Amino acid sequence: MLTAGLATWRNLREGADPGQAVMYRRLRLERGDVLAFFRVIYFFVESLAALSHVPAEP
Repeated sequence: MLTAGLATWRNLREGADPGQAVMYRRLRLERGDVLAFFRVIYFFVESLAALSHVPAEP
């Protein structure tokens, strides 16, 4: 489960770099296998980048 503050989610939705959000700990893994998480971090970051291009309404 990923958690972040409202401002972080808004920034991601507006096109912020998801890799930086993870790197600066604004986006955190609260539940799950940390080792598996870091093994697939590239996929994760690219998935978030793709999701940031999906139109959404607040």
